[in-house]
Amino acid sequence: MAKDKESIFADGVWNYIAGELKKRDVNQAWLVRRCQEVGMPILQPELSKLYNKKKKINIYELAAISKALDMPMDYLVYGKAEKNVDILNTQNSSKLLCDANTEQFKAYLGEYHIYYNVTDDDRPELKQSGTLTVAKDSEGFCSIKLKIRIGSTGTVKTYEGRMLITTVLSGAYLILKNDALGELCFMILRHRNFTVKQMECRLALCLTIGSGENKLPTAHKMILSRSNLSEEQLTLIEGYMNLYGKGILIEQGKANELVQHLSSEKEQAKLKELWKVLSQKRYYEVSIELLRRTLNLDRKEFARFIAELLKAAESESYVKVYDGDDSLLYSVIGDKTENDAEPEVVSKKVKSGIPPD
Repeated sequence: MAKDKESIFADGVWNYIAGELKKRDVNQAWLVRRCQEVGMPILQPELSKLYNKKKKINIYELAAISKALDMPMDYLVYGKAEKNVDILNTQNSSKLLCDANTEQFKAYLGEYHIYYNVTDDDRPELKQSGTLTVAKDSEGFCSIKLKIRIGSTGTVKTYEGRMLITTVLSGAYLILKNDALGELCFMILRHRNFTVKQMECRLALCLTIGSGENKLPTAHKMILSRSNLSEEQLTLIEGYMNLYGKGILIEQGKANELVQHLSSEKEQAKLKELWKVLSQKRYYEVSIELLRRTLNLDRKEFARFIAELLKAAESESYVKVYDGDDSLLYSVIGDKTENDAEPEVVSKKVKSGIPPD
């Protein structure tokens, strides 16, 4: 009886394998050659016996075919591998795209220069830079590689991953990992179908682990640009790397200084009048740690008080990248697009602050 059960099990395993081979439309010769390539050869006569069900598959043959097909053994044994499913393989979805051959990915392919604020609390004034490459890999997925230069040390951190596009939600997801650091990094940016050859620049929201001594979950913005930005351009756009909402709070003294950044006296006068009519409030800059040391509250009472303080604070509930943000960014750094198919149309759009995509 035990032997019968073993025979039934072995037949089931081969049925799963045969089904996968048929789905891939590969023959015995291909499988023999592929097993040879991965260093676990199976002779043609032995494989022919398996195909004709004249022998039962053994553990070596199962391991060899698993490696040849680049599939986990538990899938070939049970017909599923829930713990090893590639959740980023969305080939069967029309709403979440991963196939780099689809039209939507063409505008993204190529290399970008990236810029963002260092996520180290001890060095907040520094800017980080690197490159991000979007390409089609051998399996047809849209792969991404991120290289980050660490300060002036010359050290480079490298991340690899995959890009997906959601056609329903108009977004692009970039999911990266660095095995050596044990780190994952997530980015989201706005997606739209481009009418020119390639996307020139974009703002991305990122979620990662902060650098420096304190390794803390960190959200920040990142600028992607096909052109390498000059120091002048970086100075102009460094504010776009900060987290801000629709309502921007600014100190009165700094607001008055902004008037000098307008070259037209007429526009300067308009801005001065605007400052007068805008709502002005006084704010306290509160340190939670200072409150902790000052108030003699137990942990639960203190937590409840901070909850009330945060509800009263003038803060954003969330941060978004609006279409206007990308338009303004393009107006600064995208005025020389080498890939534009219609340069005359593009130049008109740049003047109006609208990105040609």
